[in-house]
Amino acid sequence: MMILLSLGFFFLLLASGMPIAFAFGAATVTLIPFVVSPEVLINVPQRMVSSVDVFVLLAVPMYILSGTIMASGGVAKTMIDLAMLFVGRIRGGLGMTVITSTVLFSGISGSSSADTAAIGSITLPAMRKRGYPLPLATAIVAAGGATAVLIPPVIDLVLIGTIANISIAGLFAGALLPGLANCIAALVLTYFIARRLGLPTEPGLPWRDIPRVLLRGIPAFGMAVIILGGILGGIFTPTEAGGVSIVYALLIEALIFRQLKIADLPKIISMSARITGIVFLMLAMGSAFGWVLNFLSIPQYVGELVTQIPNKFLFLMVVNIVFFFVGCFLETLPVLVILLPMLMPVVIRFGIHPIHFGILLEANLGLGFITPPVGVVLFTACSLSRLPLEPVVRPLLPYMIILGIMALLVTYWAGLSMFLPRLLGYA
Repeated sequence: MMILLSLGFFFLLLASGMPIAFAFGAATVTLIPFVVSPEVLINVPQRMVSSVDVFVLLAVPMYILSGTIMASGGVAKTMIDLAMLFVGRIRGGLGMTVITSTVLFSGISGSSSADTAAIGSITLPAMRKRGYPLPLATAIVAAGGATAVLIPPVIDLVLIGTIANISIAGLFAGALLPGLANCIAALVLTYFIARRLGLPTEPGLPWRDIPRVLLRGIPAFGMAVIILGGILGGIFTPTEAGGVSIVYALLIEALIFRQLKIADLPKIISMSARITGIVFLMLAMGSAFGWVLNFLSIPQYVGELVTQIPNKFLFLMVVNIVFFFVGCFLETLPVLVILLPMLMPVVIRFGIHPIHFGILLEANLGLGFITPPVGVVLFTACSLSRLPLEPVVRPLLPYMIILGIMALLVTYWAGLSMFLPRLLGYA
């Protein structure tokens, strides 16, 4: 009864329209006098502060700030030109350029919604001019954001590593190959959709512009190289990489792209602080709610329930279904805060490597980015095209299916996620 009361009250608050972070907090302070003791309420603020007082979490605001700097400058346009250079002449090349440039940009920003907004704001008008139906163009922009969800650096992977005590560098290494596989699958699907609809090929860039695009693309792409190379090479930690990325972003915007003005910096810093505040408030409130669930022994109860599953294959299937379903209704962070600590003991018991488990969780949660009713990337794409969700869902459905198949591939082929971590000594 107490388990049903705690979870039911939380979801009742969500259904009333209360923001998720405040629903966590309200459920926590309301339930503690009943499930523990009123005197324990004094420990709630301490629990909230200690949950975010973690050195590695400094990487989150740094990645957000560096990504915002790059998105506000000329990097997004450069990534689109670079992608057009490689796939622009293929049938449906503009749609493929959207996905490729979003994946490239993801290696810089670390935020799928930021990738979608930066790339979609430029490519949606271009696709309309080239005869792409607006619902399809919106679906491609949304699919690009979901496809790039595994390309490091990913803020979600930093949070997974922090919550479950998994090597963040190992998660970054493990996500790279599945992320590239996602990209290839989405590109192939886009090509066949373009052939079926008779969408045009693109003229491609003139030969004289190729050196300019490559020269401008190298510094932009250098951000991902510095972050990943520095972390995986042991030169600096993920947190230190965030600091380096800010300095690098400011330097290339000031010296190469020159589209960022000093007057823009207060707005960029304010936007980054607002996003960071949302993430950390939700993490702190969610951690306090998880603390209450621990008092109720819910993690142990879930562990005992899950251990009734006879084998690892069925356990992974249940995890896929649960995270996909929950991801349709909740954002990524509360899902991780509630479920991940409960599942990690069971993951160890079944002999699943934590890095592999973290990658398959992110692959499944990525599907939630484009599934109604709470698909943050889908809403971002629809806000750019000013379309309601309904006409976009139908052309988006093939991308949901292909990304679902890729999530199953990541789930049951551990070697895809574990090859690089093992090669680099993280597993």
